[in-house]
Amino acid sequence: MGRRGRGATSANRGGEMIERQIENFSAKAQEKVLKIFKKSVIDLTSDIISDTPVDTGRLKNNWFPSVGTVSTETTEATANEAGDRAENFANSELTLDKTFYFTNNLPYAFRIEFEGWSKVKAPQGMVRRNSIRWKQIVKRAANG
Repeated sequence: MGRRGRGATSANRGGEMIERQIENFSAKAQEKVLKIFKKSVIDLTSDIISDTPVDTGRLKNNWFPSVGTVSTETTEATANEAGDRAENFANSELTLDKTFYFTNNLPYAFRIEFEGWSKVKAPQGMVRRNSIRWKQIVKRAANG
């Protein structure tokens, strides 16, 4: 009877060790996926901002990131703060369990994206032309 007890204890320790290894592997994998996701979001939002036509700069600066719900924010500022805003948000607020939104609430953003208001700078829109490249963006982030 004593021998069985020791064998069972040894088996329990082995099982616990395997469980810890699996948990460590899982945690590292989730960290890597989150890192790739954040880099991909930063790259995508940067490309959208870059493809946003500029007259005064207000449209380009009115991109707002959010999770869970769509942002309703706008700004009168014309300084190029949208890129920093998106990158800082991605690095500090982005998680894998919530939906990410990138919104421009100026009325003419829709017209430029879908109605061809900027035939020279954004004939295929700003979001559409970049979002179709999502798979490439993620692959680049994963390999880089």
